[in-house]
Amino acid sequence: MSEASKNRKYKILLVDDEEIVRNGIENTIEWTDLGFDFSGSYTNGTDAAQAVDKIRPAVVITDICMPFGDGLDLAELITSKHAGTKVILLTGFDEFEYAQRAVKLGAYDYILKPITADELRALLGRLHDELDSEARRAERLRDVSRQLVATRESRIRELTAKLPARRTSETAPADEELVRVLQSAGLLREGPGVAVVADLGDSTSLLERELSGSFFVDSHERTVMIVSADSTARAAARALKVAEAILSQNPVAKRATVGIGEPYSSAGGFASSYSDAVCAFGYRFILGCGRSIAHSDVPDRACRRKSQDAPPGGEWTSGFQSAVAALADSLRYCDRRETRTALRTLFREMRQGFVSRSRFDLELHSVLVRLNEVRRNRDMEPISIDPFATLSTIDDVERFLVRTCTSTIDAAERKRVTYAGTKTEEAIDFIKNNYAIQSLSLRLVCSSIGVSPSYFSSIFKNHTGRTFVEYLTEVRVEHAKQLLKTTDLKSYEIAERVGYTDPHYFSTIFKKSTNRSPIEFRREVAAGETSVHA
Repeated sequence: MSEASKNRKYKILLVDDEEIVRNGIENTIEWTDLGFDFSGSYTNGTDAAQAVDKIRPAVVITDICMPFGDGLDLAELITSKHAGTKVILLTGFDEFEYAQRAVKLGAYDYILKPITADELRALLGRLHDELDSEARRAERLRDVSRQLVATRESRIRELTAKLPARRTSETAPADEELVRVLQSAGLLREGPGVAVVADLGDSTSLLERELSGSFFVDSHERTVMIVSADSTARAAARALKVAEAILSQNPVAKRATVGIGEPYSSAGGFASSYSDAVCAFGYRFILGCGRSIAHSDVPDRACRRKSQDAPPGGEWTSGFQSAVAALADSLRYCDRRETRTALRTLFREMRQGFVSRSRFDLELHSVLVRLNEVRRNRDMEPISIDPFATLSTIDDVERFLVRTCTSTIDAAERKRVTYAGTKTEEAIDFIKNNYAIQSLSLRLVCSSIGVSPSYFSSIFKNHTGRTFVEYLTEVRVEHAKQLLKTTDLKSYEIAERVGYTDPHYFSTIFKKSTNRSPIEFRREVAAGETSVHA
């Protein structure tokens, strides 16, 4: 026996009414070395039968003649209820015929008493090898089965991905292949039924009870249930009960949506019923989650729109398209009021007339592009071009868009204020350093800081409370005061030094700002009478 083989341990039970026999076998055999896990000994068949049901051993060694349930009855019970369990019979010579009969009925082997340790070891070694072979064979079968299931599931996903929303004569081959694959998998039976679609994730334990496993997962990760009955009416009624059962479960109920297709009378109608259920399921975008939606309750135009780029006759409302365009424009200019109005209009139009999820995503692509342009310009993280993957309903999407548009405009406004403040400070520095230039003008300042005159005039007034001319005059007058206080320069010389070519104009400006002429200001300073108005 190889080391790998020894590592695989099999549970074994011993049943004999003679204590000396039980103890002898239990204590003599090196169970672990032989690859077995000794799991208990029992004195009669009745107790042993209960232990077998509970422990599920791989091997049972049992005497034939025992009170309260003999070995033959136990062997027959085990082979009928636990086909994989091997039974070894311990038998005396006078019980030999019973043992042979038991082997014919399914017992693994027998050993004639008196038993030797070597004989039992040899039998157990042979048995362990057979159990290993069976285990390897079973594992190979499981691997093949898993591969077949995976291949089948992959094929089902492929077929459901290609299945068009509207049934025509051209879709018949695809319909028939899907039916064929589902029937070969034992999921779809001939006769009446209804297709039901739900977003359950891994919460499928309920379906095992309700549908005996008749469900699969389609290409969009939706759980597709096949509800069968002996009539279309009963199938429809049962589908409603399945939907109710799903929606009564927590935590599935709050977010789950169940789409119910039209009943079909034979298996060939399953594909059509499935498409109907998918259409109804898609209507959750408008109606919301946590409910069942029957195809019979959905306007037929809803499914037509879901399967086409545009509805019959180009029925997309001009209001919807206008709202999309208005939203994109308002975001370009970061206009909070217009953005709010466009969002309200957009979602009102969507709720009043069915706009499919695919169409909505397509139209809003332009909005997201515009939104990301604004965000990139404000050093904000761009939004994924497909942000709605986790948003199931129109309410979810509306909350997302309102929140995202608002945060984007908030950031844009903050940056605008910061930018304006920075540019104003740059202008102030430039003015303070160049006030003496007689040709200093608004246009020259704007050129130096890189903004337009109209934008500069707006931000400068907002941040300083003064116009450019008022601020420049204030700076020049303040410097003139310092020169009048600290120098003997003539008035016309000071005028030139602070940027004025005309001494009379300088005197006029100075007096307007200080309520005194330059000469009067100098006299007061000289007399030590600094005016409280200075």
